[in-house]
Amino acid sequence: AEPFAVDNAGFSAWMIVGEACIRRPNVDRSRRLLKLLKPDVAVGPLLERAEANWEALINEEGASPEVLTRRLRLHESLFFDPRVVRSAAYEGRSPQAHLIMRVARLLIRLLKADPATHEQKQVAKYLGQATLGPACDAACTHVRVR
Repeated sequence: AEPFAVDNAGFSAWMIVGEACIRRPNVDRSRRLLKLLKPDVAVGPLLERAEANWEALINEEGASPEVLTRRLRLHESLFFDPRVVRSAAYEGRSPQAHLIMRVARLLIRLLKADPATHEQKQVAKYLGQATLGPACDAACTHVRVR
């Protein structure tokens, strides 16, 4: 499985670490897994670069929403804060409103560009999809302990 892949509820592995271990949490293991599964690029510095120049989001792989989803993983970072997780990932799942608003301002700037390039349209599409996020209030009842 790819680290950016999500289940039907919109959760990635990073967002459900330790979920099945609520009764007997292993904090050290959960923290190691959170670190292993986290996105390569932190959302704050990524948005700073994008706000200065939206082209900073694009590399040689291109600007398609699929590529950006795999590389940037904003659909996770905007809705999960691992810093507040103590024992299981459910503690960190919530919309990061201050980050979502920054993405919204960037998205509006891209949509107002006239004429918009193909890459701008692709980045705008990705940003719009990323801000949808998972059903944050959904429980992970599909995660089971065997």
